[in-house]
Amino acid sequence: MKKVLAIVLALTMVVAFAVGCGGNDTSGDAAAPSAAAPSQAAPGASTPPAASPAPGGGSPGSGAAPASEGPIRIAGCMTLTGALSVDGDQINKGIQLAVHQANANGGVLGREVEYVIEDAGSTPDTAINSINKIVNGNYDVIFGPHFSAQVLAMTDILNDAQQLNIFGGTNPTIMGQLTNPYSVRCRVRDAINARASATFIADQGVKKVGLMTVSDDFGQGARGVIEAYYDSIGLEYVAEVFNTEDRDFTTQLLNLRNAGIDSMILWGLGDTPVLIARQMNELGMSGLTVMSSGVTTTPEHRDRMEPEWYDGWYANSQWNPQSSDAASIAFNKDYEELHGVKPNFLAAAWYSTTLWYLDCVEKAGSTDKDAVLAVMKQTVDFPALNGNYTWDDRDLCNTIIIVQTPADGTINNIRIVQG
Repeated sequence: MKKVLAIVLALTMVVAFAVGCGGNDTSGDAAAPSAAAPSQAAPGASTPPAASPAPGGGSPGSGAAPASEGPIRIAGCMTLTGALSVDGDQINKGIQLAVHQANANGGVLGREVEYVIEDAGSTPDTAINSINKIVNGNYDVIFGPHFSAQVLAMTDILNDAQQLNIFGGTNPTIMGQLTNPYSVRCRVRDAINARASATFIADQGVKKVGLMTVSDDFGQGARGVIEAYYDSIGLEYVAEVFNTEDRDFTTQLLNLRNAGIDSMILWGLGDTPVLIARQMNELGMSGLTVMSSGVTTTPEHRDRMEPEWYDGWYANSQWNPQSSDAASIAFNKDYEELHGVKPNFLAAAWYSTTLWYLDCVEKAGSTDKDAVLAVMKQTVDFPALNGNYTWDDRDLCNTIIIVQTPADGTINNIRIVQG
């Protein structure tokens, strides 16, 4: 039996940067070795580094007999079409890389890992259609959906199925609406993310903030957190809302400009932040202090933006793709070799999440959902690209990075925030 080989990641940026500390990207001093030569299973894919220790010591799978009843079956309910398909494609590719690396090393518990994806589209209705195809398919775990509105739309279906499920929606109210004890979140909740972004902008000495938020659960959940914080400190703000399908944001931007804002928090999905950045430039609003979602760090969006559009902007993210730590370098290399494109922070997050799930299966010695969940609850500082995972009542992540994106193309770490 070969152990699932989870990457040993050293997020030394957490050590090197105290909250509020400035500077560029950090290097790891406990570096993971680079992946080995590509395997024959898929051109360009690489063998992953050595396995991480089990939480609290010991080795994965110790004391548990291996299972051999066919493949470990993962179903993805992820967005491949529609307005959010760029993000969904990156997520899917991150999962595929982790699955391929596990299989190239003999699988998990002597079993092959099988990944099947159903297109969740970009709306709640299409996600419901996708999950209905999955829940009766005898899968060991469901990955996704990733977006808050879709997660909330399928709450009842997952509760009825009592299916082990790892999702990505960051809306701060989601956990209160999910009664399924087998649903686990792998992204930083906006009670941490939005609050950290709002605090950082306030710390820049601004006088009036424009809130430009998408109209769905993702955007409005964050907006509620931001507004509550600004109300508590007496900072003036003006709010505008847009839809993911919108392409013209002139009205909202002019309203904010005419209100006299000196800063903006832009909370959007898909390619809307790219379009908003272009229209801000056209309207002479490039001089604002701006905090955006991670879009200005993603290669597929930066390729569509002129550097002056986002020069000096800040962004909240969970992973800096220009990180110089060895684990990130190895991930970038393996991802590009397998897929032919550069990864973004969503690919890194779901890659790490897949490794974490497989590591829990290894330690449980089974894909039984109760056995795997019991191991998940023991997770402490599992090394992940998007911030080490520690179990906190079905949440895993509590770290974000605030970066700045100057026109020279660099992505500079500015502040590490731990919730």
